[in-house]
Amino acid sequence: MNPRIKALGHRVFDVGFKAKVAAGKALGLIDFPVPPRHNLTTTSSNTVRHYFQSGLTTIQPILMGAMAEGFEPDEDTHVLDFGCGVGRQLLHLKRWFPAMKISAIDVDREVVDYVARTFPGVDAYCNDFDPPLKFADNSFDLIYSVSIFSHLSMDDAKLWLTDLARVAKPGSVLCLTFNSAHSLGIAHADGRRLQFTQEQLQGEGFILDGEEISEEAAAAEFFGKKARGIKRSYGETYYSHDKFGEVARSCGLTPLRMYPAVIDRHQDLAVFRA
Repeated sequence: MNPRIKALGHRVFDVGFKAKVAAGKALGLIDFPVPPRHNLTTTSSNTVRHYFQSGLTTIQPILMGAMAEGFEPDEDTHVLDFGCGVGRQLLHLKRWFPAMKISAIDVDREVVDYVARTFPGVDAYCNDFDPPLKFADNSFDLIYSVSIFSHLSMDDAKLWLTDLARVAKPGSVLCLTFNSAHSLGIAHADGRRLQFTQEQLQGEGFILDGEEISEEAAAAEFFGKKARGIKRSYGETYYSHDKFGEVARSCGLTPLRMYPAVIDRHQDLAVFRA
């Protein structure tokens, strides 16, 4: 099908989605901001309900994991949402802790603009695909990231883990989600990534089912939204717990705990000390 016709069709769906959201708000069924449909779907949500509920089922274990290691959420803490997307987790964090100082970053300019408009108190900015971040050393009490290290290559993961260690305060907590054995099992149950085995994951510790992102896809205005801002190989990344801990340790972080399948019943949560 002609790409322009496809784009037009998606925009028509956007208009219908916007009307449904407006009706839901008028009826009192929706009391929270909802991103445009084409942005919402890039963060693995196809419905407003999933957007809201999956935000809960990711930020709750993150906060619990951080608080178990001494993090105390209040107005004096500075939190970084690394790879914020359209604010699935941020939505709930701001509702629970409105005075908390939060910075949110992403490589996609459009979703960053949405976060900046929707959450005025949040320091939102569009970062490059490569480090460093704009922040000074020792800036954050908590850094969390959802489904970013489940896509980066090993080399890119090391670059970013090193920079996150730099901007984290000494003794602070980092909560990072990643794909592991449970996620691979879900893929296998769906008939995907059958070329990779659980034995391979445990033996090698790392699997990347990636693809090179073309310049055209990275710059696309509509269909390249999942790729926009991405410059190199990007796909589905899987780690064993031992391997992810080993990689993070080599970048200056201390592994504390690994929680299997607690992130939206899909990904694992790794908790580190800076």
